[in-house]
Amino acid sequence: MIVVVCAMSEEMKELKNSLVEPRRHEFHGFEFYSGKLEGKEVALCCCGVGKVCAAACVAVAVERFDPEIVINSGVAGGVPPLAQGDVVIVESAVEYDYYDPSESTVYYNADEKAVSLMKKICSDDKIPCRIGLTATGDRFIDDPEKVRLLHEKYGAVAFDMETAAIMKTCKNMGVRC
Repeated sequence: MIVVVCAMSEEMKELKNSLVEPRRHEFHGFEFYSGKLEGKEVALCCCGVGKVCAAACVAVAVERFDPEIVINSGVAGGVPPLAQGDVVIVESAVEYDYYDPSESTVYYNADEKAVSLMKKICSDDKIPCRIGLTATGDRFIDDPEKVRLLHEKYGAVAFDMETAAIMKTCKNMGVRC
């Protein structure tokens, strides 16, 4: 089983419409759709925007569906020259708005096998992509100066509000992401 998490329903729409034998489930206020995509058992969920929603939804998904891997799919802001519609394969993520003076910065790494497979698919299908780090926080990044600072501090190529929380939850629950 593969779980695919999207923050917003628009991000999940095409996947949901492509499900074979779709089934709807609701657990703890989260709506899931399960079925088959390309012959694989999947569960899709729309977690809502932000780290808390993402972490809670993934925890429920892991408990209910026992996935072999969780995939996060959706839109993000990016560092130029990234443009609307470009593909980013996330190798790691960091919570840029989390700070505990007793801890060093924690980076969450994506499953290497999954990243390699996504790179191959993009290459085979001649889909340009960027590979790198996503900086996650509970703020919408629309200030060019903030983009510059986060890129300089973390090397981020993209910014979103869920990825690091999803990766952190998967790491804590022992699930590939």
